[in-house]
Amino acid sequence: MVDIAALMKRLPVSALEPNWVASIGGFVEVPEDQDWRVRITLLEPPAGQQVPYIKPVEALEILLRAQGVAPKDAKTRALEAVTRMKEDVAEDHWVNFFDNLEPESPDCLPVADFVTWLRDAQGFKELASGEVSSDLLDFIEQAAEVTASTPMFRRPDNWNEPWSLETLPALPPPKEMIEFVPGAPWADFEDEDGWEAAANPFLCWREAMRPVALELEKVLGEPVYYFADPDCDTDDDDVHRFLVLHWCCTHKPESTFVRYLLKISGARDVEELKAALIDPASYTHPFKMHDSFIGLETMPCCRFDYLPPDRQKTVVVLLR
Repeated sequence: MVDIAALMKRLPVSALEPNWVASIGGFVEVPEDQDWRVRITLLEPPAGQQVPYIKPVEALEILLRAQGVAPKDAKTRALEAVTRMKEDVAEDHWVNFFDNLEPESPDCLPVADFVTWLRDAQGFKELASGEVSSDLLDFIEQAAEVTASTPMFRRPDNWNEPWSLETLPALPPPKEMIEFVPGAPWADFEDEDGWEAAANPFLCWREAMRPVALELEKVLGEPVYYFADPDCDTDDDDVHRFLVLHWCCTHKPESTFVRYLLKISGARDVEELKAALIDPASYTHPFKMHDSFIGLETMPCCRFDYLPPDRQKTVVVLLR
């Protein structure tokens, strides 16, 4: 049996793809226009959690480079370190978030788990050929704490009083159950022949969803899919998140993200999960169809830059 409630609790509140809530840089010196490549991103957590998540491979690669490890070696060592980390950190702490472009989404976990492992794991010290500075780890931890309490989640009806991670609703508000879908998630643009209009996998799936969406609307009393006019450049699909997940299961059933959905929902296989995602009985959480182009977003997210303890700092205090 598919546990839809458990599925909901392991997905973000704002949308299927989590918002970035912070970026941390200053670890690796690069030209200014390349700075974005060496910043650690912190992500919105699953529903009901109030702490940022981190991509351990991405973060470790940057931290290893900060210690002088060559970029190619840093990636290899980061992957090895995360393999060890997964043996030490409880399985239910790990998350695979939806990524609109990449079905093989990376493993993520709370910042606190990541920092604790770095402080405690002798294996990482050996891997990195040196101990990670406690000051650096303190900085990442403090950045996460500040991020959690910073009001940043805005939408039209709370623009002047944004939510922080600590005050974000425990489950998605009704409008956040609707996804903005301007094009096919996970589209394979390199396979041009397979994505021609006549054989476009997303368009074929979309047409197959028309009668399903109509039947769901009849039972539920609310549309689950707004089908945009393909001849209008300013019109886009608005889709209930369960149907977006149905597309993911249809298009890439062996992907990392779909395997994660199977695990957290308890589904026996992809077909059982797909059936649950179009079953009216699964739609118990309130939802409201709307133009989802402007949704619950982080504006702006936090930006932190690390300075070593021995480097002079300039502090500016703003009084209101």
